[in-house]
Amino acid sequence: MAPKLTTEADIRIGGRVKAAREAARMSQSDLARILGVSFQQVQKYERGRNRLCVSRLQVIANQLGLTVADFYDDPAPVPPRKLSVSEAREALEAAAKAYAKALEREALPSWMSEAA
Repeated sequence: MAPKLTTEADIRIGGRVKAAREAARMSQSDLARILGVSFQQVQKYERGRNRLCVSRLQVIANQLGLTVADFYDDPAPVPPRKLSVSEAREALEAAAKAYAKALEREALPSWMSEAA
């Protein structure tokens, strides 16, 4: 069986892992110890030469205070679904209440909003 080839997505995800690791001021050796692999293996993940399984990506995300989704591209936007009249009315009423509360908060003197 031929090995699975890495893709552009593997390279992008690996680059994001590297950027997040560096932002957390964590060395490749530290991350390798956490994952139970060599620092060379971490280098391969970060360069996109080896694929990262989702369970390892979850461990990395947890250690760096991120979510797995943070390493992936943003999904394509989902077009909003059409609302029924009653759903639109409920949404409008909820928005009006939120707007009124925001106006009340902004109308309060700053010393009152700090105490709230």
